[in-house]
This record gives sequence, C-alpha cells and structure tokens, in this order.
Amino acid sequence: MDSVEAHNIGGQLLSQNDIGQSKTSSIQMAIANYTPGAIVNTYGQFDEGSYAMPIMILAVDNMHVRKIAFEKWYEYQKTNGNKAAPNILIDGRLEGEQGIIYALDSASDVKRWQKEWFPDEKISDGPCTMRSTSYNGAMIAANIVAIVNNKIANKKTGDNIREF
Repeated sequence: MDSVEAHNIGGQLLSQNDIGQSKTSSIQMAIANYTPGAIVNTYGQFDEGSYAMPIMILAVDNMHVRKIAFEKWYEYQKTNGNKAAPNILIDGRLEGEQGIIYALDSASDVKRWQKEWFPDEKISDGPCTMRSTSYNGAMIAANIVAIVNNKIANKKTGDNIREF
C-alpha cells in the first residue's frame, strides 16, 4: 500500500517513471520487463486477514507486518505444512550498509527469529535514503534467491548438497 517517492529511486529497483505509482505495481512491471512470461501476483497489504504460503519472503519496511507474516507462516506450518514441500520463511532486513537474512525452516530458527524480533519503535529514525542502499539491497536479494534455490534443490534431490 506504499507509493514510490523520489527518495526511493536508487535504493530500490525503481525509476523516475515509477514516482507516484504503487510499489507493488512498479516492481511487478520491472520483473515483467526483466523476465518475460513471469507470473507475478500482488495481493495488497499483508495483514491479519492474509494467508500464508509454504515459501514466504518478507521484504517489508516494518516489523509489525513481519510479525504478522511470521505468525501466519508459523501457524500454517503447524497445521498445513507439507514435509515434501520446501517450507521456508525468509526475512531479509537491511539498514544502510548492514543487513541480515533469517531463513527459517526449523524450530531453532523459529526461536532465534522470535528472540531477535523487535518493535518498530526501536528502529532508529533517519532519512529513508540512509536506511536503504541499492547495493546492499541487491546483495540481500541475491542471497535470498540463492537460499530459495538451494532449499528447493536440496528438497528435490533429497540430499543436503547445497548450502542453506
């Protein structure tokens, strides 16, 4: 439910033509431009009424929505989780030149995520351009893609041959 603003340019995969457009629509178009034939669905704002999927990637800008998504995913795993599917929640966070990726697929991963989650009020207030740098965002995105690929490859082969 966020719109592209001028300060988003350079820190995200957006152009000046996207200013004023919804971020989800802009990213959907960017993916279509780079990957013809890709199917990208957008569902609007994630909230308590949203549903979870076996694989979820959190790329949101607030901790409240991360917690809602985590809780939905975790409940889904407890009730619908498919042992044959590559069930995983990936939470990529960045701040300026720092970042962390949580890849949850075990009870210990879940406990660590719960322990290290914090409310939005604890995030330092600074300009958006200092909280997000394009090269760090690209690095986190590349690592998230590698995590998903490795998780799916391991599940498909039945071996843990790829680093996860």
